[in-house]
Amino acid sequence: MLVAAGVAAGGDSRESAIVIRGALGWLTWLGAGGVALAATGATSPDDDAVFGLAALRGIGERELAWARAWAVGRRVLHLLFVPVILVNLAPLPFVRSWQGAAAAASVLWGSLAYVGLLAVTVGALVLAARSLAPAKSRLGLAALVLIPEIVRSLVAHFPSVPSALSGAREFVLRFGGWVA
Repeated sequence: MLVAAGVAAGGDSRESAIVIRGALGWLTWLGAGGVALAATGATSPDDDAVFGLAALRGIGERELAWARAWAVGRRVLHLLFVPVILVNLAPLPFVRSWQGAAAAASVLWGSLAYVGLLAVTVGALVLAARSLAPAKSRLGLAALVLIPEIVRSLVAHFPSVPSALSGAREFVLRFGGWVA
């Protein structure tokens, strides 16, 4: 937040787009990545108790898997919402025009939409990883993220989660007219 404000204070407030893009990247890997790793951890004896209680109430494993994905997405939203708002509001006092303020506001809305996209993506990745490899879901998560990225290094336009999220971060800045 301080770096974004410092960059904006030192010159053109649009230059803080570099800091915002970097902050979104770090929050993606550290914040959402940490939530994904925690959600794909080994099952505990408490999980068996939860499955048993859910079965008594008529809730199947499929519904529990969807509930877990929903909870992971909500956790990502709750974890990243405030830091994203703060890093986007930091350059605002140094904006010198209404057009710059409108651009900063649109970057803020785009950043919040990115956090929503990130929450859905992480929830879907956790759901897929737990479905593909229930006993080794972290390995499944790594395969879902890393294998397409490795193939992408060989085949230029192969889709991967990191490249899609990187493109979304770039779009957020271009949406506000802050090209970094």
